[in-house]
Amino acid sequence: MNKPIISINDFEPKKLFMLLQKDYKDDLLKKAIKKAGSQENFSELIKQNLEYPSMRQSTVSYLLQKNTLRLDLISFLCSFAKVPFDKTKIIGIKGTQTSRMIMNPKLEIALSPSLAQVIANLYCDGTIQTTNQFIGTYYNSCKELIDRFDQNVIETFGQIELPRHFTNVHCINIPTYLGKMLYFKFDFDSDRVPMQIMNAGLEIKSAYLQAVFDDEGGIHKTHGQIRIKMKPKSYIMDIHRLVREFGIETSDVFEEVDKRFNRKYHYFLISGIRNLRKFQASIDFFH
Repeated sequence: MNKPIISINDFEPKKLFMLLQKDYKDDLLKKAIKKAGSQENFSELIKQNLEYPSMRQSTVSYLLQKNTLRLDLISFLCSFAKVPFDKTKIIGIKGTQTSRMIMNPKLEIALSPSLAQVIANLYCDGTIQTTNQFIGTYYNSCKELIDRFDQNVIETFGQIELPRHFTNVHCINIPTYLGKMLYFKFDFDSDRVPMQIMNAGLEIKSAYLQAVFDDEGGIHKTHGQIRIKMKPKSYIMDIHRLVREFGIETSDVFEEVDKRFNRKYHYFLISGIRNLRKFQASIDFFH
């Protein structure tokens, strides 16, 4: 079994809320309050140890009724009450405010083909907006690719209904707590294929490349030549290297200037029946 690459420790504790089994949550809070001596004393302890500036005795009463608790509070409760953190008691996780909850979440996640494709789609035709709370959105005119992204997120993280909308293309959003975690975990701002992918086995690399070619590649209608073009040279060079690991011969990486917008793009080609067949057998397009 592959070693987990994502764990609960990769999320921001004060912005991740957990839905716990009620008896476990109630027992945890009651033991901590009893040890503190009173709800008032307990509220002071929370203020001293966590970022809860508005914490009062009445807030503690509210926590007893609340369905979800912040991860940092749960960790503090377990430590203070000397109760082990039982992750099997977690029913769901969500972010702040109105973010969607993941039910039956997977909290120890290995690098898989589905995770690899989620990462590729968000970098290529998607975006994680660092200026807007790390909202992650994947855009595509092909509904089948949107459906695949949706299914890959569910397979990777757990059951969740992702919001969709349609303008001139299909769009699907992931919660901000997932977007932020993925952005930093897989170094999105480097304009490189993540090192976790570069160091993975061929099954992971194949899945990642398929998602990249689905978003950024194309096939010539007449002779079947495959071309992939993107702006960051560092990223296309990594893709070039990965494709060649499958024994597929390619052209060199070339530069092209879009004179309308004065933008530089970088691309390479896959040509010849032998190489096209190798590509189809080892990577291929999804659509």
